[in-house]
Amino acid sequence: MSMYENWIALRNELIFEATPCNFERRCEAVLARYGARFAQASAAEKEEIAQLLADAAADLMSYLPNWTLRAKTQKDPVSGETLKRQADAFLAAVRSCGYEDKAAAAEREIASFANSKLIRLTELAAEGVIHNYWGNDNGIGIMEAMRRGAALVTTNPPIVNMAREACPDVFDKVRDAIKERHPNDPAQRKISYLTMDVVLNNARALRPIYRLSGAKLGYVNYQVSPKNYKDAGKMVEEVEFAYETMGKALGGKPNVVFKVPGTFAALDAVKRLTAEGIGVNITVNFSVPQCIAFAQTIESGRADLSYMTVMAGRLDGPVGEELEKAGVPDAGELARLASRLVTQRVYRDVILKNGYRHVEILVASLRGAWNFDASITDHGESKIVISSFPDKAEEYDGEPLQVSPMVDVPVAEEKLAQLRKSGIFVKAYEPDAMEPEEFDDYIPVQLTLGSFIDVYGKLEEYVK
Repeated sequence: MSMYENWIALRNELIFEATPCNFERRCEAVLARYGARFAQASAAEKEEIAQLLADAAADLMSYLPNWTLRAKTQKDPVSGETLKRQADAFLAAVRSCGYEDKAAAAEREIASFANSKLIRLTELAAEGVIHNYWGNDNGIGIMEAMRRGAALVTTNPPIVNMAREACPDVFDKVRDAIKERHPNDPAQRKISYLTMDVVLNNARALRPIYRLSGAKLGYVNYQVSPKNYKDAGKMVEEVEFAYETMGKALGGKPNVVFKVPGTFAALDAVKRLTAEGIGVNITVNFSVPQCIAFAQTIESGRADLSYMTVMAGRLDGPVGEELEKAGVPDAGELARLASRLVTQRVYRDVILKNGYRHVEILVASLRGAWNFDASITDHGESKIVISSFPDKAEEYDGEPLQVSPMVDVPVAEEKLAQLRKSGIFVKAYEPDAMEPEEFDDYIPVQLTLGSFIDVYGKLEEYVK
């Protein structure tokens, strides 16, 4: 097993598979087991063992035990004092192995949990005060993000490309193994295998949350080739292949939804996929008209859960540029309201008004903490999921702990009037501003698809 797989297995053993009754015994057994291994281990294995024990300490002091050991459903939940005592025992073991640096790093992260706004957001969601969860908009780092409450992962071609660039030693081996096993497959199929490797790593980490939540949380997003945005058949073919392959790898229904672009052809693809019970996420999606069309299609299907992504920054940016050209004062600041207003209207007039239960809003492409704030809701009927780049999550995490619902807070009419000077905003905001046949030509759709296709080309070169 790899280090990553060992970490998942240890976390599951101590937190997701433990009960309050056997928790302390499990901790003692783990320390004894790894202590015996350490005595016989090589230098590299000893360092890995020390890191695993340090990670276990951080896991125990994070949000993670709230899913199980400290859940409200527990009659006798594990106390904070017990968790700290066991975490201290793991850190003491790390120090006794001679790895003071690893123990100190774990202690610094543990200390940061007390002032984590992301943990506070997740706590409020669990308490029913707000109806939001958050996720990691990245192919790597979910294990750390889960400590602060992350319950979802989004990926796309740029994210897969960033993952392989960030970890070349890992992904070069994955690529080479794919080429060896499937030498005659076309580049797109090889990219599918590479994407599945990223997605499966995250799906295994989130699988306990998927099970605990009754398939309401814990999803990973797999994006189809952006080159096929005009071809429903090819999109369906890629999804069906990946769905079956990942189901076999996970040993059951995959905790994966499939990102398809908000284009005209994708309406047919979504109809076919959700009829098969396969969840989707409408990406390259910026507008109320897109959400109306896709939400109706999704809700008529049989998938447990699907998402419609409001690509906040990728809408606000072009709106801001248009406003600036029109001479509107403070165009950049004003443009931040564009995605907020679209999110409000979709949530109120599409999701809640129609009582949709199988599709939720996912806000992504965050550009700052304001995108988090604009997505907070206290409605219980449908949640809004926030998917954040790691740097934006870290920025938000360090802010004051106050979390205030803003989805129902109206925007001043004079600001809305200024935003209407952007034709891009009007098409995004007005329900009847676009017909489905016009989706492909909408400027943010074209810009985003173009950037995704460019990066997909880099992946094609990488796998050849």
